Amino acid sequence: MALVIKSNTQHWWMFLLRGLLFIILGIYMIGSPLRSYMALSFLFGIIILLAGVTELLYAYTNRHTGGWVWRLLLGIIDSKDFPCWVLPAYYNARFG
Repeated sequence: MALVIKSNTQHWWMFLLRGLLFIILGIYMIGSPLRSYMALSFLFGIIILLAGVTELLYAYTNRHTGGWVWRLLLGIIDSKDFPCWVLPAYYNARFG
């Protein structure tokens, strides 16, 4: 038990920096909602693209098991939705 407490208190400054970073980012996001929307939309698009690619890789590596076609289809759908998330958000924020 003492080892866990010592380990947590040894790196207290990391929690402090993370908290300060979240406070600064929160204030920035409240101050500029359009840029925040564009950045978050882009981030969600990247996450969906990575999820689709990993599902495609998972389906390919496990193609000899049952149900791999469903994984393949979900990976294709997720990867296809990437431009639907990123491009409209970029276009609306830039030209809208």
